[in-house]
Amino acid sequence: MLLFRLCSPLTVEQLRQMRRKSGRSDKKGEVEMLLAEDGSSFIATIQATPEGPQASFLIKCESGGTTLTETDIQLFQNMDAAMKWLDSAAAKRGFVNFPIHHT
Repeated sequence: MLLFRLCSPLTVEQLRQMRRKSGRSDKKGEVEMLLAEDGSSFIATIQATPEGPQASFLIKCESGGTTLTETDIQLFQNMDAAMKWLDSAAAKRGFVNFPIHHT
């Protein structure tokens, strides 16, 4: 498995505090979106199904013995739409390059 990873010395609590200050967390201090700048990794998968390509992503941010994750999955009518969705999800979170696994 190929992973692109950016390193960050932030602990999960530091990440939550930073997000609260910047307005990127909910009222409970939970992180709404994991970003590349936080040291997260973005992994995409596209699976062929009879209904069309199913695209998904997994974002992981490991810090201080804790792992935060964010995932999403959607079914598309064609491969182009699936790729555009993955590109958009990655770009929104600051990822430029990311692996795509085809199954």
